[in-house]
Amino acid sequence: MSKSAMFYVLTLYTFIILFTKSTWCTSTVIIIHGTWAKNESWYQKEGSFFHEIEVANNYMQVVDEIVSFSWSGKLGYPEQLDAGKKLAEKILEYDFVILIGHSHGVTVGIISSMMLGEKNSNGDKNSKIKKTLSTENFEGKRQTIRVSA
Repeated sequence: MSKSAMFYVLTLYTFIILFTKSTWCTSTVIIIHGTWAKNESWYQKEGSFFHEIEVANNYMQVVDEIVSFSWSGKLGYPEQLDAGKKLAEKILEYDFVILIGHSHGVTVGIISSMMLGEKNSNGDKNSKIKKTLSTENFEGKRQTIRVSA
């Protein structure tokens, strides 16, 4: 595992282990690609980043499932809004999720978080999303990680 991948994975799992694993529900990591990256492999099951997250999870046993989310990847708010709606629907399939997004994938995650954070008919806020993490230039020298609850 590369040093940058190890740094990201350890940061991710430090936060995940504090907020997810329980015996009464399942937790899922959803990896979201950014603009123009729909056909990239890094975030998909056979991809390098997906694999690094799986390796770390196999060792630490923190989440029950790791999945990827694909959207058009086109630049622009209408595309990101549509993707956010679709991601919100996907999130509802799981008990708790951790979103990992790259570039505009983070925007898609934030849009879905905002949609799910709106009060439901009972006046309760949706609490399925436990953490949102983002990275920029994962395989390059600059490493930025943002975490929001």
